[in-house]
Amino acid sequence: NLYHLNEYVIVKSTRNTDDEGGTSLVERVAKGEQKPTWFVSHQWAERIKDFIACLEQHARDRGLSEETTYYWVCAYANNQHDLDAEMGEKIEDSSFHRTIEEEGIEGIVAVLGRDGGAFSRMWCILEMYMAVASGRAKLFDAYALLPSGKAVGLCDGVVHIDTTTGTGTLASRKAKREAEFPGALLDAALGVKSASAHASKKKDRGRIVKYIGKANLKVLDATLAASFSSSRLAELMRTGTLDELQRFLEPLRASRLRKLN
Repeated sequence: NLYHLNEYVIVKSTRNTDDEGGTSLVERVAKGEQKPTWFVSHQWAERIKDFIACLEQHARDRGLSEETTYYWVCAYANNQHDLDAEMGEKIEDSSFHRTIEEEGIEGIVAVLGRDGGAFSRMWCILEMYMAVASGRAKLFDAYALLPSGKAVGLCDGVVHIDTTTGTGTLASRKAKREAEFPGALLDAALGVKSASAHASKKKDRGRIVKYIGKANLKVLDATLAASFSSSRLAELMRTGTLDELQRFLEPLRASRLRKLN
């Protein structure tokens, strides 16, 4: 996972020759400017192989060009030798917040991990908040890996692959593709408790909670639940029981979701 890669590869390969500080990995390997178009929200504990599979599928689903699309990934973009500077004094000064606010960022793609671990990480909670509950006009996609090794995503709206494969209406093609999304992760989204998320540094957790606000954390929980569960609403309206449908509708009422995808 990224903890291993950071310790054994990133930090060692980006350290200055005088052993004083260093640079980000991107600064060492990029041949020119790389303006990110998608921000990646994820936990470091997932396998790198899984992480790459999810982003490759995301690029295919949205029909993104390898020549013009860059994903911002904190492990590679941040200077691991000077993380205090990357975090900033205020959340607004952090590299995470500043990158999401960039005009060229089309959206945030969350790589959830097989166990939904991203829902328990406070920095991921901040990034999801900025995507779905803060009023910013950013797209929000979420990807996970199936036991077979195939990646599947819940996407904000109809995407490229829905228009080029399958039969039926665009809505039915999208619904069929997203029906493979792991049910366990939908359950995790329905039960997310943002206020219980943790961070490696207690100080960071406190700063994020203060920035979002305790009341907004509850709204975020409902908005995430509604956002993820919207992929199942059409099916439940046709075949589900009233209790099953109610379980999905309750967070929708309490959320800031203004459209169903």
